[in-house]
Formats: sequence, C-alpha cells, structure tokens
Amino acid sequence: MKQRNTSAYFFTKLFVKIYCTLGIAIFLTVSCTNSEQDNQPKTPVFAGLEDVELRLPLTTATYNTTDHFRYNAPNGVAFLVFALFDAPITTADNKVSNVQNFKYGSRTGLGGFSAGLQTRVTLYAFDPGTGNFTGAQTSPPAGTYYWAVWGYDGNGNLTHSSPQRTVTLP
Repeated sequence: MKQRNTSAYFFTKLFVKIYCTLGIAIFLTVSCTNSEQDNQPKTPVFAGLEDVELRLPLTTATYNTTDHFRYNAPNGVAFLVFALFDAPITTADNKVSNVQNFKYGSRTGLGGFSAGLQTRVTLYAFDPGTGNFTGAQTSPPAGTYYWAVWGYDGNGNLTHSSPQRTVTLP
C-alpha cells in the first residue's frame, strides 16, 4: 500500500478550500455592487445623445452633509450643467419642458463649479424667468429632488445627457 504525504495532502486540501471561499466572496461582492448599479435609471433626460455617467449618490439615496454629487465629466464637452429639480425632469425637443421645477444647480463658469463633482453648498438657485442661475450660492432646503447633468460642445450644441436620479436632502 502506497503511503501519502499527509502534510502535502492537508495543505492542498486547505488551499482548495481557501481558494473556493475567496472566489465565492469575490463573486458575491461583485454581484451585489453590480446589482446596485444595475438598478439605477438608464434613460437619459435628453434622448439620442452621448452619455454622462452619474456615480453618486445612487437613486433614492439620502444625501449626507459629507456627500458630493459625482459624475464622469465626458471629453469633448465645453459647457456642463448640473441640475436639481423638485419634480421629475421632463424634456421635449432637447429642451427642459418643466423649467418651473428647475430649482438649483450650477454650470461651467460659476464660482465653486467643478466638472464631475458638486456639493450642496456650491449650488445656485435657478430663475426660470431669466433661464439662468442667481448670483449667490445657496444650499437647497430639505426635500426630495431629481438631479441630472448635461453638456454642450464648443458650438453650443447639446451633446451629452445623463439619466435622472432621485435624492433626499435632509
């Protein structure tokens, strides 16, 4: 009868168990992370344009005081608009049709604007009458909001759009 090297056999078996356990843990982590991203809205507010990928906060999240609105600022965009509405954003013919619900935001050229990252305290009130932001930064009050980002090329053509997400500001 052939005798096994019990030490090698034990370590091989242990290695296989550890490897399988790590594989399952990695699979579950990736599956849960992708599942969260998969449940995010996908339809851009302006159809037929290049995507602006929203990162955080995820839809239906509660924004904490240390949170930031994060998105990927695409290449080739000369002018970005970050918008916060108090109702779902509606559009027609590449224009916002419920501009009266556009309450806060920021854009390229305003103080505190940073492409890819906005904070609650660096937003401006939006004036639907003038179609522009007011001159003073303001922090939106508590409530549920809908946010999106869109961008224009150097010629002023709307070229990029994100989906909208909901967020609760405490």
